[in-house]
Amino acid sequence: MDKIAVNVRKVPVDFLLLSAHKFHGPKGVDALYIRSGCRFEPMVRGGGQEKDRRSGTENTAGIVGLGKAAELALARLAAKEHPGAVRAAFEAKVVGEVEGVTVNGDLLQQLPGTSHLSFIDSEAAGLLILLDDMGVACPAGSACMTGKQQPSHVQKAMGFSDAKAKSNLRFGFSCLTPMDEVLAAAEAVKKAVEKAVEKAVEKLRRVQGGSTGPVMVYSA
Repeated sequence: MDKIAVNVRKVPVDFLLLSAHKFHGPKGVDALYIRSGCRFEPMVRGGGQEKDRRSGTENTAGIVGLGKAAELALARLAAKEHPGAVRAAFEAKVVGEVEGVTVNGDLLQQLPGTSHLSFIDSEAAGLLILLDDMGVACPAGSACMTGKQQPSHVQKAMGFSDAKAKSNLRFGFSCLTPMDEVLAAAEAVKKAVEKAVEKAVEKLRRVQGGSTGPVMVYSA
């Protein structure tokens, strides 16, 4: 996804890793920037390829694809084509039509192609299943948190409660994403939240309607 322009001469970084698939390039190929004078120890040794930085046959086609994708991404950024408009339209529809939604992060400094939302009284795991059935793909967290049950340590450091950290979904957009698909995704989110709430109410009614009598639910 095209995000923001980064100039390593102005940003004080020693290492910068770029993944081609993040800006519409081929999957499985990356580019690593190393500032001159920084020590670097390779993880894969033996063949001596890439100036002894990483052994193994180079993926020439993938490297060319990454370079072309970067060229096109820079051209779109120069033309001020970025996904900020579609992300804003998505957030406006979701926040305006779904109760209890919070847009996380700095509203002015956030990445133009990323929307991170919290849904009160709805767990992300359940929403993901409902959205998947509707053809909307989105994660509840980073790839490295996949399969883990505990809340994200990053979100906890931001002051999120456990409940809020488990109710988050992240949506990604591109400047190539059609607006009708963005609005359709927002409508799917609305329906998913409504279904999740309906199921929660039905479950509570089944419990209270049994022989155990009324149930008091306490939160820690």
